[in-house]
Amino acid sequence: SIHPERKKKLYLLAALEIDKYKRKAFDTQMTGDGGDIIKNTAQTLNTLVTQDQTLSSLGGEGKGVENPWRGAEAYHLYMLAQRLLYDGAYESAMRCAIRLCDYEGVISTQTCYSLLSLSSYYCKYMQQCSKAFIKLEASPDVPEATRHRFEDLALEIFTRHPPRDPSSRM
Repeated sequence: SIHPERKKKLYLLAALEIDKYKRKAFDTQMTGDGGDIIKNTAQTLNTLVTQDQTLSSLGGEGKGVENPWRGAEAYHLYMLAQRLLYDGAYESAMRCAIRLCDYEGVISTQTCYSLLSLSSYYCKYMQQCSKAFIKLEASPDVPEATRHRFEDLALEIFTRHPPRDPSSRM
């Protein structure tokens, strides 16, 4: 597997290249032959529609092209959550991991929710931890043997600690 920092850089470079291509395509259309503004506008709209159709015809393969920055954002959040967790800023790591779970299509379900469960466990947000474990146990992307290990770990944790967050304890 490629190191997360390298993946982030690759997504970043891809996003910059796609933005450069789009800018060049639109600049070419807008500065055409310097003639009719209506003609240039129609050509620009035609280019936009053509690019949209091309992206939609790619299906799942075109996701990275449609929003090229999404992958860079995902790996940035992943590395930030890791760093915060190792630095002992558990609540900040948990908040970052919660945001990371919005990028489940880029980062694996197991990676997102494992990081969320670990960080929420360390900052004593047991309800959040429980939700992360539920997601891990129910995910078809997680191998069966690993799911059973998650179930066992969740049982061990939540027999000792009720699934409540600090703000809801009374």
